[in-house]
Parts: sequence; structure tokens; C-alpha cells
Amino acid sequence: VAVATMRTCSDEITTDCGDSTNPVLTRLYFDGEQSYDPLGGEIVGYQWEIMTAPQGAVQSELSLEGKSSAIASFIPTIAGYYELRLTVTNDLGLESAPTEESDLAVNGLANSGILIQLVWDHPSNNQDLHLVHLSSDGNFCSANGDCNTAEPSPIWFPEYEAATGPNPMLSRDDSDGYGPESITIDTPEAGTYRILTHYAPAPNSSGPTVQQIRVFIDGTLELVESRTLTGAEQIWAIADITWSDEQEVTITPYPSDVEGEVGAVAIGDASACNEDEGWVFPN
Repeated sequence: VAVATMRTCSDEITTDCGDSTNPVLTRLYFDGEQSYDPLGGEIVGYQWEIMTAPQGAVQSELSLEGKSSAIASFIPTIAGYYELRLTVTNDLGLESAPTEESDLAVNGLANSGILIQLVWDHPSNNQDLHLVHLSSDGNFCSANGDCNTAEPSPIWFPEYEAATGPNPMLSRDDSDGYGPESITIDTPEAGTYRILTHYAPAPNSSGPTVQQIRVFIDGTLELVESRTLTGAEQIWAIADITWSDEQEVTITPYPSDVEGEVGAVAIGDASACNEDEGWVFPN
């Protein structure tokens, strides 16, 4: 009988373990050592599989390790529910059948104040996620005003270290298809932050690509929007997140340029990224 459990850190367990809150983008550990043979045989083999994952999660990106060991782990790249299955083999070569004990549901939680995730449907196109600090006159690729692959941890609040507190961090960058890319702010301070995406030019980037944006506020999914970008250098302005002094949050979609679509798409000027002001999205 296969018995799969979470392996969380404790006084007794200090290695190969994790946070019991299951934060997304953090390696989670699983334990099959409680598996047993009801007929008294010895368990000699383990096989872990990720059976289901949230939309946009790519199996090859989940970094499943120890899949043939008693202790296994993986990284939930997308916030949402995952289901793992453990199959064990005894010393006679007999495999266990699926049961409630062998299957384990795990919720990869968005523990940051703000978590923004970008996924897309193309296996090789490179799409980039941007978060702009509008309250400090930030623009697309402006110096220190845009969190993105070129500036993954800008310091917007100098009283805090980079990638801590209210300062953003590009916590996951993906350049070889599907995503996700993720930007987090652990404890946001008052301000307005604009979400943009960029169809990045690259030798392997071509053709229409459907992007999907997901915005989590304090762990709750508050916005899901999709749009098709058709070619390199297109920039999609999606929405503004306004965080008040009272910790109230408003998400305002960017004005639509096409009926039935969220936000607006424009061709960016990459040369403006060489200037401090960056590129101003046309209104």
C-alpha cells in the first residue's frame, strides 16, 4: 500500500523538507516511507508522478526530483492545485494500486501580497512580464521603474533591501516557451503598479501567441485575462494595481483598444530602453 505524505520541517526533520504553507516557486517535499506491504513483504521500489497541475504548468518545468526514491520533491511553478501519485513495488515485483493514501493533493499557494504570473501557448516564443511603478513615473524599461528580465529586482523603496518588503522581484524568468514568468511583491506599500507584457524578439520567436495573465492579491486569484499577440515588439498594457495606505486594493483594466479585448497593444520602441525615461505606452 502506497502512503504519500507531505514532508514538512520540524525538530526531527531538518533536511529534505519544506514549508507547510506550500508556497509557489518553492521546492516541496514528499515522503513515501510509511508505505507498507499488508502481507509482510518488503517495499523495494517507489515511483512518483504528478498527475494533474494547474493550467499553464509544464511538467518538464516542475523539476520533479527523487521520482524513484522514498523522498521526492518538485517546484510548483504556477499557483493552484497539483495531484501527486505514489506507486510502490514489493520484493515480489507486485505494484500497489491507487488509493486515497497514494494520491496527494497539494495547493501551491501565492503567499505574497502581489503575485503576477504570465503563461503562454507557444513552445519556443519568448514572452516577458513587466511591472511598472507608475507612482514613481515609471515606464516600460525605464531605469529602476520597471521590474523585468533586464532589471529583476529594482529598488523602489530605498529603506528596504532589493527583493524584500515592498520592493518587487522577478522571481521566475522563462525564455524557452510556455512560461511561467512571475513577479512578486511580498508586502506592497501604497502606490499604483502597471502590468505589461512584451513579445520579446528572438531567433526562435515568431507567429501568434496567446498570453494569459493571472494576478493574485494576498493569495486570492483576482484577475485572469488572455490576449493574442501576433509579433515581436508588441507590448500589452493589461491593468493597474492600486494599493492604498489602508491596504485596500483596486485592479483597473487598461482601456481597451479593441472591443471585447482587455487592455491595449502597441509596438514598442526598443531604442527607448537605452534612456532613463524608457518607453511611454501611447494612450
